[in-house]
Amino acid sequence: MRILLFTSIIVVLLSSPLYAAVNVVEQVDWSGGGGVLGPVSEWGNRFFSGTDIYWHGVPGRIFIMMIAKHHIDTGYLDTNFAVPRDINGDGFEDVIATDPSGRRIFWYQNNDGSGLSWTKRNVANNLDEPICVNSEDIDGDGDMDIIAAIRIDDEVIWWENTNGSGTSWTVHYIDDGCNGPRSIHSVDMDKDGDIDVVVSAYSFPNIMWWENSDGLGTSWIRHPLGITEQARSVHARDIDGDDDMDIVCAYFYGDQIAWWENIDGTGTGWMKHVIANNYDHPWSVFSDDIDGDGDTDVLGATYGSHHITWWENEYGTGMSWIEHTIGEGFGNASCVYSEDLDGDGDIDVLGAAQGTDEITWWENSDSTGEIWIEHTLDEDFSGAICVRTADFNNDGSIDVLGVASFSGIAWYDVSDSSSIGVLESSILEVSQSPDWHYFQWASSQPAGTEVMFQLRASDDPGSMGPWSDTLWLPDSLDGVVQDEKPYFQYKVIMTSPNCESTPYMYQVSLFWEPYTGIEEENHADEYSLFNPRPNPSSSETLMRFNVPEYTAVDLTIFDLSGRLIESSHTNYEAGIHQIAVDDLPPGVYIVRMSSNLFTFSKLFTVLN
Repeated sequence: MRILLFTSIIVVLLSSPLYAAVNVVEQVDWSGGGGVLGPVSEWGNRFFSGTDIYWHGVPGRIFIMMIAKHHIDTGYLDTNFAVPRDINGDGFEDVIATDPSGRRIFWYQNNDGSGLSWTKRNVANNLDEPICVNSEDIDGDGDMDIIAAIRIDDEVIWWENTNGSGTSWTVHYIDDGCNGPRSIHSVDMDKDGDIDVVVSAYSFPNIMWWENSDGLGTSWIRHPLGITEQARSVHARDIDGDDDMDIVCAYFYGDQIAWWENIDGTGTGWMKHVIANNYDHPWSVFSDDIDGDGDTDVLGATYGSHHITWWENEYGTGMSWIEHTIGEGFGNASCVYSEDLDGDGDIDVLGAAQGTDEITWWENSDSTGEIWIEHTLDEDFSGAICVRTADFNNDGSIDVLGVASFSGIAWYDVSDSSSIGVLESSILEVSQSPDWHYFQWASSQPAGTEVMFQLRASDDPGSMGPWSDTLWLPDSLDGVVQDEKPYFQYKVIMTSPNCESTPYMYQVSLFWEPYTGIEEENHADEYSLFNPRPNPSSSETLMRFNVPEYTAVDLTIFDLSGRLIESSHTNYEAGIHQIAVDDLPPGVYIVRMSSNLFTFSKLFTVLN
């Protein structure tokens, strides 16, 4: 990885008397966002525009937005669960979400099917901590209803989508004695053709399912599975291959993953089978055919040991399990889910990590679940807690829905990856007619990535003119932008050869000093150090200066670390004098001219 971190050295150097005449303007933060064209007297934390650049809430750096992220709602906190469903029957995937602290359940209407325009619609208020939500057709009328677990009130409730458009809801209580429900799942448990409801709870009984006895959602029969450890997450799937619905569960305080066998297929007789013990505080469980062998395997997310794991159903009967680690160091893993995200015919795995604020998916690269490639979609999604999938923009590819306790709800267009990001700064106005000296930046660049700049200066902020040639490395501004033009703007271009790595940019610095007027011929009556010529140079550099009287002059050259390179002490007659400097290695240097009466400094660059 290449790291360009010259700025701190130069800033320290230029803040000393060695180069006190030079002004430095820096930008080290872009987290305030775009929209400020300027002119501005300092860059601050804003900029003009950005394309595929990630800057949101990340002070001190910008990088390529490798995957397009679209916010659904950032205006409220404490959301902890959301699921996609087409609530209004228009063919577009909407989103249903809980707001525990706001005591609400609502849904977001995907207005035009692009996933870019959303309308927030209320379902229910005054719910004492709605903790989990799902959506299925409970009453069999062809539209999507909503089911929720209400933790403090110990309730399991469903809301009937009365008119099928999601604008009118009728509440129906399934049970008001559920003793701290934590997760909810909806599926046909008894194979009678209607949707039943499965819930896990922290208090006894810990796992229950409710039979939708009339198929209309108006009559429910409760079936407890057993009194065991506190259950955090539940998912229903046929584990033993006997064509009925079994139940997989994560026991948070019991450090256990287990499944319950639906013995007779009716959901009235159950037997518990342990999949894994000592699985440190499992938060989430899911099930799918991970290795493509035709049976159901089990996925788990452990909050305590920060793992995403899958257990191979070795013989397809649920009696023998082989543990496989998918991801490690996934801080406080809070959700696991599965989907063929890359469309290659096998099952990939997704996760949310509350502790490290991540939404990540793992590519099942060999289709057997043995080799996984990690892809981070977001590493700054504060309090990431839930992940699901759907096609939100109707492009035929699967997108990812993310939920975060402190960042709201967003979706990621995995098919829309970018390998280039561009940011244009606000237009800077300096206080005096400038002599532009040097432009540099601090960045880190993994192999194959690039950070480059284009610059421009003008005397009219409404007409900045064309951009300069591209700067691949920090460089002198001689011949790049015109002096005496007080308006300055930069454009950073960041590239990557793939969607796996991105360069990071941390700081830009612009060096200038007040322009001193016409060179040489008009300086006969004053002490002057002229701009080194040529600059940059590939051989010798001429240092020209003027003294109006017989004077002793010290001429000194330093590198950017402040190390003395060359020096001379000579008495000069009045007039313009010239010294040639050569044999310097490539780099940036400072020439200082001084006597008892004055001190001047200039920057110059030596190329290969």
